[in-house]
Amino acid sequence: MGLRADQVVKWCRQAVTFLHTLAFSHVCLLLLASPGLCHQDAVHITAILGESVVFNCHVEFPGDHPVPYVLQWEKKVGETGQEIPIYIWYDSYPTHSGEGYEGRVSRVSPDSPYGLASLNLTNIRESDQGWYECKVVFLNRNPGPRNGT
Repeated sequence: MGLRADQVVKWCRQAVTFLHTLAFSHVCLLLLASPGLCHQDAVHITAILGESVVFNCHVEFPGDHPVPYVLQWEKKVGETGQEIPIYIWYDSYPTHSGEGYEGRVSRVSPDSPYGLASLNLTNIRESDQGWYECKVVFLNRNPGPRNGT
């Protein structure tokens, strides 16, 4: 039995979850790194407290031509799933790291095997538990056609 489209969209928006296993001092993650669309399936990632993980997120440029973009990683908190920015990057501007993530988040090197929008999170803590999402916003694009009166 397949999922309805609304179930898939809801599932896709859930993004990343951390589950803490006390017996092994590991943090498990469910990662969905897809800017607005569900192009990738969720991925489980396991990390040891105090260690590092990379959240992989690919950038698919329109027409395969690189254009300026803003990268934003968000954490969903609380029962409402409020989105809190934990990392914002744009070209040569200073990056923004959210509260509690200062000095622990960084964009991976462009020559790494990971996608251009991938994020490195270091010194994993229990407080890192939650849902995370990668968002890529392309700049200098013409708006799509719209119907109107």
